[in-house]
Amino acid sequence: MKISVMTSILLLVAGLAFGAGIDGKWAGTFDSGMGGAPMELSYDFKADGNKLTGTTVGAENSTIDIQNGTIDGSKITFDVPVDMGGMKMTVAYTGELAGDELKLSFSMKMEGAPEGAGAPPGGGEMPPMSFVAKRVK
Repeated sequence: MKISVMTSILLLVAGLAFGAGIDGKWAGTFDSGMGGAPMELSYDFKADGNKLTGTTVGAENSTIDIQNGTIDGSKITFDVPVDMGGMKMTVAYTGELAGDELKLSFSMKMEGAPEGAGAPPGGGEMPPMSFVAKRVK
């Protein structure tokens, strides 16, 4: 009994310590490798226990709230809803924190994207892409 109580307390403290580590501004550059200009991506995260909230910057410097954010140890997940001229999609992120670096992967789920728009026929999910964001000091 004492061991399981101590284990629970240690896990809680470790989770809180990690959560505090993700708080703040993060920025990275994503290069799709398809010949376009690299994209500057930025995030402002806030942890509340195992819940992750925050914002990212969208088109024309608009602020977009992240959704469904979770923290599990050093791993995070969150979604960013995007509306591109009426075509709705969700950018689903997974990441792992290592010090002042956040290794992020994302995939885009397009709802009803027309064929030839980069998604499978009738919509679907594109293959995941990755980049590293660094803490902004």
